[in-house]
Amino acid sequence: MRTWRSFSTSTRRATARSPPPQRGLRRSMMTARNPAAALAPSPDADWRDPGFVLRRLLRRPTAPLDAYAAPPLEATARETLRARMVAARREGGPAVCLILGAMPRSGTNYVERLLAGHPDVLIAPGGLRELPAFAVADRFRDAGRAMARFHPSNGEIFAAYEWLGYAMAGYVNRIRAEASPQTRAVLLKDPHMRRVALFDALMPREQAILVIRDGRYLVDSTVRTWPLRRFGRTFEDICLECRAATEAALTAAAEAPADRVRLVRYEDVTADPAGRVAELCAWIGLDPSRLDVAAVTDAPILGSSTHSRGADGVVGWAPVADKTGFDPTTRPLEWPDAWRRTFARVCGTIQERAG
Repeated sequence: MRTWRSFSTSTRRATARSPPPQRGLRRSMMTARNPAAALAPSPDADWRDPGFVLRRLLRRPTAPLDAYAAPPLEATARETLRARMVAARREGGPAVCLILGAMPRSGTNYVERLLAGHPDVLIAPGGLRELPAFAVADRFRDAGRAMARFHPSNGEIFAAYEWLGYAMAGYVNRIRAEASPQTRAVLLKDPHMRRVALFDALMPREQAILVIRDGRYLVDSTVRTWPLRRFGRTFEDICLECRAATEAALTAAAEAPADRVRLVRYEDVTADPAGRVAELCAWIGLDPSRLDVAAVTDAPILGSSTHSRGADGVVGWAPVADKTGFDPTTRPLEWPDAWRRTFARVCGTIQERAG
């Protein structure tokens, strides 16, 4: 039986001569093959941060791995925070479900668009395409202490992340107040699993769909969409983030009640979109029989790293109806041997855990 550890010994070669390991981790095959692809704007502008550059020069990991760990909140503090967030929510209104991806390129847009095939679902309320509340949670961790500027004792009144919780509660209340009577569920989305451990405390009455993807194709799609740059993230950085994000998703799903958090594998949805989406609809509380099956099975390609690239080389989000050759789960990976070894070393164990 072939294991993920044996992945690095594959005899397939993407190039006639693989680069040395260190050079291979830096080199962008996509840029060499398609120079226009280098124009794709990277979602990670950390290379402008001197700390990022220093870590890069010292060959230390630059991926934000700490952001995927559970924040240091004691059980009592977490329960107190959760109780306050329950009290901050209004009763009634549609269900609110947050779709979180392990990291960009996990398939959150795909899952969202399929669920939008249900007539009682509203996506992107008010035009909000993404809600990265958890991804930036640490910026608001001690926001309550700002109240102590003029009165020091005020700083002890508010718990960590409490002000972020109130902001999210207020926004959820607004969504429910503004939703039409026909709306039964509102979907919010963010393609990050950062600080997902805060979900239960900050969104105690909402649901979350956690989308994970085969790490090989998640990493490959990331490199294809945002080619590696000389002073940017390395291939190993992306693998490290993939591992941390997937582990955070698996942990969150294992610890949360089954009626509030649902783990979804991108490959399972692409294999049976109508069936999987019907299951998700029922889980959210929607009538699966009202799902527009044709809209689900005939959904166009959106934002593919292989089929949505424009003439300028940048991956776009215009719908693509022609699915000829589209295979996001089993296409051959054109990786040098150095990349294969790195992926197996960094992500081999989490691949096995994720199934």
